Amino acid sequence: MRPYPIRLCLVASALFALACQPSQSRAPDASSAAPPHRSPAVAPLVDSGLASPPDAEVASPTTLPADLGAMLTNMIESAVLDPQPSLPEPRAANATGEDERSSPSLEGFDANGEKVLEFPLRGTKVLAEVSGNVARVEVQQLYANPSATRLEAVYAFPLPANAAVTDMYFRIGRRVVYSEVMRRPQARQTYETARREGKTAALTEQERPNLFTQSVANIPPGETVAVVLRYVHEVPFDHGRYLFVFPTTVGPRYIPGNPIGKQGPGSSPDTDQVKDASRITPPVVGPGFRSANDLDILVRLLPGRAFGDVGAKSHRIVTGLDGDGARLVALAEDDRRPNKDFVLAYRPAGAMPQAHALVQREKGEDYLMLFVQPPAVVPDSIVRPKEVVFLLDKSGSMSGSPIETAKRLVVESLQKLGPDDTFQIVAFDGSATAMSSSPLPNEAENVRWAQGWLGNLYGGGGTEMLQGILAALSPPEDPRRLRMVVFCTDGFIGNETQILEAIDKTRGAARVFAFGIGSSVNRYLIDGMARVGRGASDVVGYREDPEEAVGRLFSRLDRPVLTDLSLSFDGVTVKELLPERLPDLFAGQPLVVVARYYGGGSGAITLDAKLGLAPFRQRIPLEVGQKGAEQPVIGTLWARRKIDDISFRNPYGPQGQDVEEITRLGLQFKLVTAYTSFVAVERELLTDPSLPLTQMLVPNELPEGVSADGIFGEGAATAQVLPARVKPGDPEIRVRAPASVKSVIVTLPFGDEPREALFDPVSGDFVLRFLVPPDWPDGSFSARIALRHGDGREEVQTAPIRVDTTPASVAVIGAPDSVRPGEALRLEIKPALALARLAQLATKDSPGGLGDALKGAMEVKEVLVRAPWGEVRTAKMEGLLGAYVANLKVPQGWKHGAAKLEIAASDAAGNVTRRFYEVRVGEPERGPLVTATLALFGLSMAMGLLAWRKARAVARIEASR
Repeated sequence: MRPYPIRLCLVASALFALACQPSQSRAPDASSAAPPHRSPAVAPLVDSGLASPPDAEVASPTTLPADLGAMLTNMIESAVLDPQPSLPEPRAANATGEDERSSPSLEGFDANGEKVLEFPLRGTKVLAEVSGNVARVEVQQLYANPSATRLEAVYAFPLPANAAVTDMYFRIGRRVVYSEVMRRPQARQTYETARREGKTAALTEQERPNLFTQSVANIPPGETVAVVLRYVHEVPFDHGRYLFVFPTTVGPRYIPGNPIGKQGPGSSPDTDQVKDASRITPPVVGPGFRSANDLDILVRLLPGRAFGDVGAKSHRIVTGLDGDGARLVALAEDDRRPNKDFVLAYRPAGAMPQAHALVQREKGEDYLMLFVQPPAVVPDSIVRPKEVVFLLDKSGSMSGSPIETAKRLVVESLQKLGPDDTFQIVAFDGSATAMSSSPLPNEAENVRWAQGWLGNLYGGGGTEMLQGILAALSPPEDPRRLRMVVFCTDGFIGNETQILEAIDKTRGAARVFAFGIGSSVNRYLIDGMARVGRGASDVVGYREDPEEAVGRLFSRLDRPVLTDLSLSFDGVTVKELLPERLPDLFAGQPLVVVARYYGGGSGAITLDAKLGLAPFRQRIPLEVGQKGAEQPVIGTLWARRKIDDISFRNPYGPQGQDVEEITRLGLQFKLVTAYTSFVAVERELLTDPSLPLTQMLVPNELPEGVSADGIFGEGAATAQVLPARVKPGDPEIRVRAPASVKSVIVTLPFGDEPREALFDPVSGDFVLRFLVPPDWPDGSFSARIALRHGDGREEVQTAPIRVDTTPASVAVIGAPDSVRPGEALRLEIKPALALARLAQLATKDSPGGLGDALKGAMEVKEVLVRAPWGEVRTAKMEGLLGAYVANLKVPQGWKHGAAKLEIAASDAAGNVTRRFYEVRVGEPERGPLVTATLALFGLSMAMGLLAWRKARAVARIEASR
């Protein structure tokens, strides 16, 4: 028998099998596998009770084969729901256009008679261990969900501006879930995926070096989640004392510029000057209320014998010693409200050494921290005459105690000016006002005039800080005098980068000294102004006598000790010394630097500088001992310094390669930065995804001493219709107004009778709910809003109302012709408008005309797809062309035939449109290739059968012979 018929049969069979394979079949996506959890290498800071108990169940990963892990992930992703008679309605557009948000319930009254509001954040516990000028801190935030729905808590909170956040994990029940550090967009995507899937997750993001956002998604009903953050930072030393600071609240920030949209949950929209304003303006508890978030702080000073005087002017404290000889400092029971910075001052028990160094090894490299104390006494002969410009913030947030403290500080300063000094005073809110056209001599008559002028200053209005800076730094300088600008502000603004850039460009030879005024100032801005302005910073609280702060100020103004500093090292090789540009030193300030180094043994450090106009040199012995075990502190502080140096290198903010360098450092040292975040996900599905998800924003307390009447200032009233697009239903108008506004009257375009808006004490807004008549046409209309002040003035504004009754239209642009049971089904959907629908819109009576109606028809907020087997998917936006993609899966055993998919699209106004799309389930229809293959297969089978019969006949003939 010839072999070719058999070969032909085999080829035909292979072609037949190939032709029958489905064209849309895909391998599982390995990228969808769950990333592993990370266990921290650092032991707990102290035995705080925050660490998991010995028998706690820790969510460590189980290693699975790649195909099994992908299979399990795919099973979860493609879970088939019970069949439902109709597709559930897309989420209705609410007041914010986002997920449903909840208002707090009243919990009770505190000892001062203020109403306590119940928010998810039930308490903050802080444990700090301080040794020398280094602090290691652990913060626990306790989030509770007393409701019957899933809860997402979002909390914007402050930390020290030089904090290096090194770890985050959360505990739910007996499980501990550790975080991973990722690039910020990747971390956000991981969190959002877990949020949609009903998995408990936590995300830590940096908005500013001293402002972070903690998001906790899917807190199960009746459960509590404890989020733990760890960070290290340098404790500043000034005038013989250390100052350990833990900030507790975020002050209400003034946002300049024109609104451009909103990306975050904050109270202010993003603007062209502060593009992330909605992420740095958390809600503030209104006057007469407070949150139930009590503060608990315990600080351990090690070793206890190394510390002398210990005290806190900000809070009432309790002190003691523990069994290890550590000095303990804790908050008193009656002073735990988080509305002011906790400031702990302590002095060394003995004399400070002239210089000392700490060395540690981290990630295989050696790091050095050097502390150098300069001369404390400077001859009077080098003190130059000064031109002092006092720049006062008199914005709304400075109303009350802050502005009075600032005025007292200026008055005290005028008493200390030298006979050859001159002075000028500039005050700013929405604009800048100078006391005089030029600096005044330090004469008694001018000082009395200044005191009277200051007496007429009151807080109120915006915080156009840029106007004040230009007024203070732009006038020509007196070459005979050293120009000093003394800035007095709380720093409650959002455009910090713009302010630092302006100081850097306009200061010339002047020095900027920044005074933070208040109980919870923006220390990032205060310290940044001093750094860029080559001066110094200080903070004056309400419980501190301004005379003490003025004494520190003039010890610096009179005696800038050392300038043009440089360091050289003998015996060790130092690389990447930070800060790269050494600062000038004033009386009472040490020089603290960190660096990577190589070598060891005995050596010396040489400090070269100028003392006045004379050269200055100081040689300091240095002994670098044996390298110890890995200790992740100084290396981490070096990385934090490196990130700060890069950030301040360009006053416009990091760009290009600088962004990549910060990202690399964040990933290498596992730090939260502006471009890297921590994310932790509980991989088990703990909550029912079908339950509603309620988002609650945790408000911050109004800083102590800040007047609620002046937070927003005159002329800062804003009116907004929520949602932005409405249909006949129940939208609302919200008006944020200064405290001087006593009532708000609204006249709607579809009603002649004015209506009074009601005041909401939680949000601080005036709110009016209204109904759009069902027959009202689409288009843009205006509501008249009259704000009536307590003094009888009436201010009129308008708010646009966009009526939209046109449902969105979509079309399927990509789908397989057929799909087999058990295979994936991918749909690509885009907004589209049929010609018949376009003609229908052209005849609508809309004030905006065809273009307005067309825009409404093409706007899509959410697309849901439901398959007849019960699976429901939310289509996600993908690709450059902006298609909505839904990935479904046909169950094994599903009947063959046409499957009718239901597609529902909703827009921002809540309009819903539905359409159906059919996909064939089963074997694909035979195409030309299949037909030809079948014909070839039949021919080959026939030829093979004939050959076999012929061979058999021949065999019989031969056998008969």
